[in-house]
Amino acid sequence: MKDTGGRPITGVLSIFIFLTKKSLLSLLCKQALAVLVFALMVACSAKDKREIERNLASTHSFSSPVLLADQKRNEGEYQQAYELYDSLAKVLGPEEQVYASINTELCRFLANDTLTVFSLERLPGAVTVSQKAVESLLQGIFETRNGRSGLKSFYQTGALLRSEDKKETFEYFTMLEQLAWCHQMVHGETDSSYFYYKKALDMAGDFEVLSPHIPRLLVQLSEVAITNRDLVAALGYTEQGLRYQPKSRDLHELLILKATLLRRMEKFDSANYYYQLADEKIQLKGDTTSLAKLLRERALHEMIVNNDSLFRLQMMRLESLPAHFANNAWISTDRLHGFYHFLRGDAQASIDAYERAVAHFSRQKLPDIVQTTEAFWVLSYLYRQLGEYDKAEKNIFAGIVYFSPYKNAPFSWEVVTSPEVSNRGFNFVNYQQLAEIELQRYKDRSSDQESLRRSFEVYQLIDSLMFQQIRAVEEDALLMFLRIGRKVYAGGVETSYYLFQTTEDASFLNQAHLYMERSKGLITYQDLLARNQEYFSEVPEEFRTRELRLKAQIAAMKRSYAYDSREMTMLLRKADDYYADMQDKYPDYYKAKYQINSDSYAYYADMADAREATFVQYFVGDDYVYALSYGGEGLFERVEVDTSFTTALNVVGTQLSKLPNRQDEEAKKAFMESSALLYDKLIRPLGNIQKSLLVIPDGALAYLPFEVLTKEVAVSFRDAPYLIRTCEVNYAPSLQIYSLSQHMQTSRTDEVVAYSFTKSLGELYALPGTKKEVALLHKIFSGSDILLRTNEEVTRQRLIDDLVAAGDIIHLGLHASSSLADKLENKIDCYSPTGLDQDALYGYEIAPLSIKAHTVVLTACQSAFGPVVEGEGTYSLARAFKQAGVSNVVASLWNLSDGTTSTLVGSFYEGLRLGKSTATSLSLAKRKYLKEADELMAHPHFWSGLVCQGQ
Repeated sequence: MKDTGGRPITGVLSIFIFLTKKSLLSLLCKQALAVLVFALMVACSAKDKREIERNLASTHSFSSPVLLADQKRNEGEYQQAYELYDSLAKVLGPEEQVYASINTELCRFLANDTLTVFSLERLPGAVTVSQKAVESLLQGIFETRNGRSGLKSFYQTGALLRSEDKKETFEYFTMLEQLAWCHQMVHGETDSSYFYYKKALDMAGDFEVLSPHIPRLLVQLSEVAITNRDLVAALGYTEQGLRYQPKSRDLHELLILKATLLRRMEKFDSANYYYQLADEKIQLKGDTTSLAKLLRERALHEMIVNNDSLFRLQMMRLESLPAHFANNAWISTDRLHGFYHFLRGDAQASIDAYERAVAHFSRQKLPDIVQTTEAFWVLSYLYRQLGEYDKAEKNIFAGIVYFSPYKNAPFSWEVVTSPEVSNRGFNFVNYQQLAEIELQRYKDRSSDQESLRRSFEVYQLIDSLMFQQIRAVEEDALLMFLRIGRKVYAGGVETSYYLFQTTEDASFLNQAHLYMERSKGLITYQDLLARNQEYFSEVPEEFRTRELRLKAQIAAMKRSYAYDSREMTMLLRKADDYYADMQDKYPDYYKAKYQINSDSYAYYADMADAREATFVQYFVGDDYVYALSYGGEGLFERVEVDTSFTTALNVVGTQLSKLPNRQDEEAKKAFMESSALLYDKLIRPLGNIQKSLLVIPDGALAYLPFEVLTKEVAVSFRDAPYLIRTCEVNYAPSLQIYSLSQHMQTSRTDEVVAYSFTKSLGELYALPGTKKEVALLHKIFSGSDILLRTNEEVTRQRLIDDLVAAGDIIHLGLHASSSLADKLENKIDCYSPTGLDQDALYGYEIAPLSIKAHTVVLTACQSAFGPVVEGEGTYSLARAFKQAGVSNVVASLWNLSDGTTSTLVGSFYEGLRLGKSTATSLSLAKRKYLKEADELMAHPHFWSGLVCQGQ
């Protein structure tokens, strides 16, 4: 087309002329006016006074008006695109009409997301492959929004587009997003959902025209991460979305998500701020859909923080919304009332409300998976508490099969164990409830062996499913998952115990062993696996260590509370890409990291017998402590966690951690009685113990030095029959970690590095005893290469360098501290050369190091102390050194006495110099100390604080 001067007419002017001509040819058509108005909008828009950028491929070569409609669609301006496609469908040629009609329907859905697509029969027949692809895409959306699987249609869309080399098109992008949505909402498959959302996000990042879609995709990824209990990753996606300065609906969703995540991370004040901010912006825009979701989350927030008046206020606002929004948003009001009464212990009111919620969900085509599952779970739990096991079983079965082909099937054990049901995402939580129902039936009627067997079978099923379904790249998310697993394994241990006692079948010993092993130390095991070249040698060392560095960087950001920083988002994306790369390139290695495939019970029993040792693994449940011994008789016992047990544990722990009073005879008596009681409950049931005892502690037992337990109530600290007198005691986080550490074991003493503070430096006060320790090291290892660092030389960077470079033994006679409130606050204090009094090296910074030394001795205070995290164990400095690959770690459970510690350490190093193991050397040192100490100094506070994790 040319102007009057013969110059070609291009761009928006050409489009305007074309649309004007079409409108004049169809003046009798009611679409003409709309076409003209839109043409004027296009011509006058400052934004579009340029050629259309076709950086995203097209599925056709139609005229400019169609390309303009495509551009509006691609940019997410669905309402404008819908109006233009609808207008063009009346004035274009036959082939273009088909294309415009199909896209009219697509944009109508995308503009409103009405959760329904009307019958597709009125669409004109698709002619080209690309048109058939879009028609198949619409068919998939129609099926998905009506509660049916659209996967077949979506896969057909992808195949058609790929056959035409149309992967870089809007249609392919939409297919990816809708495919992810179908996996998430219809199938409950979070892994697949995450995968396709991520592919769609990557595509949106590659094409500028698709960038408006990024905030919405980040909302979806955040919600998938929440389902996976990966809260830090979810917060990272949310923050990334907010930085795109999204438009109203996406902004509202992201603000609600951020507030909800902060609430779930127990940052209630910050959560309240973002809820209020979202409330203001939503009301300003009149977004009723977002308001309904916000009010449900705010009501839940006020309920959790026990603010009943504000809870009722949010519920009143919620119930005043139009019925469409009040009844069809993510969380029903009945569900909120049910949870409110559940938290406050009103079982019947909670049951009534949740029953109404279930009825509400049953009327929805696409009920929310998490909330529906929660409703059935709570109902089952409450009925179980009331002893109504049939109702409990019925409800949990409904929750298990609700999103499967067996949704309306009657209860059947064949259905329960079928792959179509058992492989659904996170169903193991429901299986746990079912197993507990059967176990409770057995406990109420001990003759009901069938219920016991069923419970055992369900726990075995859960065990096979759990780590197949985990998807967490961040440590806190993995720990949350492991805490859930911990409860599962508690039931598994209990059923195994009952079955072993009634049958004496050794297979139940093996199953109990597997449950105990998998209930602790997974993250430490992962890190040891990452640095051990004997396993998965095909995985490059650089690839393994990249994971350790990423974990340390994320931990550092969390410690500085930078959860919502750009840097944290980037780190999480790097970690995400790293694990995806691992799963793709090294699937066996990836699988091994999430599944502790422990050797059998018989393997460790044979190992114990070969070493003339007794291994014992403890598992602390709510009501009982279970003890499984390896070697010798091989016993499986349990003791009740009653008042006497908890009191004794508290008395021993309290007195060990503080300086004793020579005059306090009552305290002495209480200690002796408590020590003997704990021996009776924890050691005596094991029968004959060999000369060496390896303890795998659990829960609060991690703070107990078993050496101090006495066979009988004694009257003298010096002469008490402590366990240490008859056997050496060693500790490990798990048998698998113990076994893995043995592969790294050496006993050389050629290179020794020692750190100490012999004088005060500001707040770093002198430790005189460490001067004696260093002198003893020089004397004992006189023929070795000894490197001594003292005072101003004890800097953070120098310590890191020496830890990586040192050869055999590292001795750290420094200040250290830990916090039960924060697992990241375990640290070694160092001198700061920058003018500040002190610096610090944290445990999370030690863990990723590759430490060559086979033995590290931490006489620093509380170096084996820290918070016990369910599913992992004690977060301490000792744990960090184990993660760094150190075979033998000697560390302290409390603040040690400077003088007596140097005496113990000297005797300990004499044993090492003679070639004895770490555990043997430390045990001999303690016996020697007891033999020479007076009554006061023989108090276990002075000699039992150092414990050994090692050989």
